Amino acid sequence: SSFSEMIFSQLLYVNPGAKSSNWENIISENELIIPLLQDYKQAISEMVRLVSPQKIYIVGDAIDSSGINRLNATKEALDSIQGDYETEFLFNIPQKELLAKVSALPIKSVIFYLPILQYEKGQRTIPYKAARVISQLANAPVFSKWGSLMGSGILGGYSLSGEQVGQIAAQSLKALFKGEKFNSGIIKAYEYIYDWRQLRKWNIKDKDLPEGALIRYRILNILDTYFKEIVFLISSLIIMTLLLISLVIVNIKRKKALAMLKEEHDLLEQRVEERTIDLNKAKLLAEKQARTD
Repeated sequence: SSFSEMIFSQLLYVNPGAKSSNWENIISENELIIPLLQDYKQAISEMVRLVSPQKIYIVGDAIDSSGINRLNATKEALDSIQGDYETEFLFNIPQKELLAKVSALPIKSVIFYLPILQYEKGQRTIPYKAARVISQLANAPVFSKWGSLMGSGILGGYSLSGEQVGQIAAQSLKALFKGEKFNSGIIKAYEYIYDWRQLRKWNIKDKDLPEGALIRYRILNILDTYFKEIVFLISSLIIMTLLLISLVIVNIKRKKALAMLKEEHDLLEQRVEERTIDLNKAKLLAEKQARTD
């Protein structure tokens, strides 16, 4: 009982904020921090590699400390990447104004979306909902480093994987229950994730993606969906067709055999009839000769 109370009194934090990367894993005997790597540089580099933009628009908010930290991390990443493109930050803009801007971007543009929690002070929103509206109206592909936004219209990219974060949290809890020491250090939980619908929309081929990339929301055609059923149906039709052909061939041979038997039968009857006539003639001739003698 005392062990259970001790375990459930411990708190597990998974990347609770920008400061977590500088915190020790154990901040008290009842609190465990799991800091996650925030790899803005690789996320932006993959976006640049895939679409070769002439201009990058960074969309987000910087109203609270978390938003400011995301903005600063993005700026640092952009400064460390060599590329022939311009950048423009669309931050803390009212929703209507932001949507008007992203719907009229110049050609060869791309949007890097930092989660918007507030368009401006007091105008709150849900990051997934904001991403969906932006991607629907934007005339440029939208990338992000948060895998949890997949399905909202985000094209994808080098993204923080929610599945991997969940696995890490579960492993950490398991270690807590067993009383084992948790492996300290910043954890990398990224993978290449893309939305198949957005890849098609922006004419990006699967072969251009990194090896091992995950492609979600793929729309399967009838052949892909019912491949086994179609193969079974075609195989059944082929077998039935072969059986039908075999039956036709057997029937033709049977008819030929019956025709030959009938022909032999008719010929035999004709020979018997001819022989009977000959015998009758011989009999009559013999009787005639007997009377004459």
